Amino acid sequence: MRLFWISFLFVFINNTYAQNLIANGTFEDVNLCKEFHQGCAPEAWRTVSYSFLAKYLSEKVEKGSINRFVAIPICNTSYPNVRKYLQSQLICPMIKGKSYHLSFDIKPENPILESLGILFSDTLILVEKEKLLNLKPSLDIGSQYSGLSKRKQKEWVKIELDYVATGKEKYIVIGNFQPDNQQVKKYIYKPSPDETYHYYIDNIVLNAPDSLCWCKDSAVRKQRIYDQNERHSFDPLYGIEPVSIDRNAIGNPVEVAEKNDTIRLGDLSFEFNSADLDPVTISTIKTYFENPNLKSISSIDIYGHTDAVGKPKYNLELSKKRAQAVKSVLDDLGLTMFIHDVLGYGNKKPIASNETEDGRKLNRRVEIVVHFENQ
Repeated sequence: MRLFWISFLFVFINNTYAQNLIANGTFEDVNLCKEFHQGCAPEAWRTVSYSFLAKYLSEKVEKGSINRFVAIPICNTSYPNVRKYLQSQLICPMIKGKSYHLSFDIKPENPILESLGILFSDTLILVEKEKLLNLKPSLDIGSQYSGLSKRKQKEWVKIELDYVATGKEKYIVIGNFQPDNQQVKKYIYKPSPDETYHYYIDNIVLNAPDSLCWCKDSAVRKQRIYDQNERHSFDPLYGIEPVSIDRNAIGNPVEVAEKNDTIRLGDLSFEFNSADLDPVTISTIKTYFENPNLKSISSIDIYGHTDAVGKPKYNLELSKKRAQAVKSVLDDLGLTMFIHDVLGYGNKKPIASNETEDGRKLNRRVEIVVHFENQ
């Protein structure tokens, strides 16, 4: 039980706020990663950078009971603007003009920030490095939090905020969006050099008083979010008991047998040296995904690749742009909720030799990996 709380805007909350649009907002459900088939991260959550490097932690609440939560990096004492952001797909997209209520618990590891932001995004955000996002958050805890006494700020604090949707919100992203050179920090303990510090986050709830804001297929949507089981890192902090994984005690996770189909788009699918798909390829993609016999899609991954000719930085950017171009086609087909990874690898993952033209041609590709559930 959290000992301290504060209500921002002092909104009236009643029983009309019932359904949570956040999947696994308490972080109690544990993800069974595909590669090792063992618990390694909270279900439904990932970070903005490629792998889940937020810390997955637990603390004893009472005898025989633990509480799970995460810690995301918000700053580093020696390197400016080191960040990671926690993100998840909303179970139901927000509806334009509707009012929503967001609440979550936070606690600083050491530095107390004057700003912590929440961004509602229409797309999944992926970057390579732990760096500041140059984006304006949709909500911010602002001066009301920093105005609390330092004693209260050391403990778990409940944040409550209201938000009116624009109609483009499909993902939630939480983290520090303020540049270090514009941010005042108060340290609980003397900071150490080269140290990355975190904020603990738990009990995220997003709901609305209007029942129309809750989609009818919410159970199916939530399961699809849970089914996106990739490799994650699990890194408990010193002094806090690590999560003990008991497969019989985490909600009987659904075992999903999968098969994959890979659509490989070659270099000729794009305009020369560009990320523009040609009309024939767009039509081919649409024909595949509009097939009425295509059922039980679990998730879709899109990977862009190049050959080894040219500068690595340019090739990496080109591969990302081509992967994003394919994603745009799938977005137009209403498949956004299935899209998991959209990544560019440049020339890092060849499937043939780069010493021959035939090999380089094979390496210049975008792969659409479609995961199906076996029925």
